[in-house]
Amino acid sequence: MRRNEFEITDKEIIHTLLSECEYGTLSLIDNNVPYGIPLNFVWWEEGIAFHGAKEGKKIELIAQNPNASLSIVKPYSLLPSYFSETTSACPASQLYASIIMQGVITIIESNEHKASALNALMEKLQPEKRYETITAENPNVQKAH
Repeated sequence: MRRNEFEITDKEIIHTLLSECEYGTLSLIDNNVPYGIPLNFVWWEEGIAFHGAKEGKKIELIAQNPNASLSIVKPYSLLPSYFSETTSACPASQLYASIIMQGVITIIESNEHKASALNALMEKLQPEKRYETITAENPNVQKAH
């Protein structure tokens, strides 16, 4: 980070941002070319969990190279250049908070862990609980209240 005074290290603030932001951009590598995929995510068991199909470009790239980066942004306000009494583009800016994470993607194999991660994702995205709880035995049998 170029300007250390803007760095956020407080874990509570970071966890709040992770819970408030609905999606992030997962960056993978496709033949030495960056490939970004917007996706929903949840902070779960001290890591990021997301749901995806078992086939397609994303899963192919993960199989080739599981190293990844996830960028999450919470915008606050656009500051147009004319706020500085100028029409120059230079003073235009954006106030936001962001998190950039790097790590290795692992596929969750255990049905119990899959159910737990998916339920955490649903709880985050639908806090009103109008969804069916997922179980390892039967993924759509138990209604949440």
